[in-house]
Amino acid sequence: SGSIPYGLGNLINLIDIRLSHNNLTGIIPSTIGNLPNLINLELDYNNLSGIIPEEICNINVDGVDFNLSVDNNQLCPPYPSCIENIVGYQDTANCN
Repeated sequence: SGSIPYGLGNLINLIDIRLSHNNLTGIIPSTIGNLPNLINLELDYNNLSGIIPEEICNINVDGVDFNLSVDNNQLCPPYPSCIENIVGYQDTANCN
């Protein structure tokens, strides 16, 4: 539980983040875009809210080997264009 720390973006050698089903709250920090080697980002089935930062497009999201899973949160549109087709279901009831 808790939030995703901003300092996560300082761990530039991370290749795999699996934080699904952890009751995480708050936002996805923009520092997530500082992880150029990331090939797997699983944040689904949490209580994340706010917008998905554009910096996520700094990751190789168009790469054949990149896996992103953020569905079943409370993330608000507009979604970054690089991932708008793979965001999945979001509870947007509290979005403005």
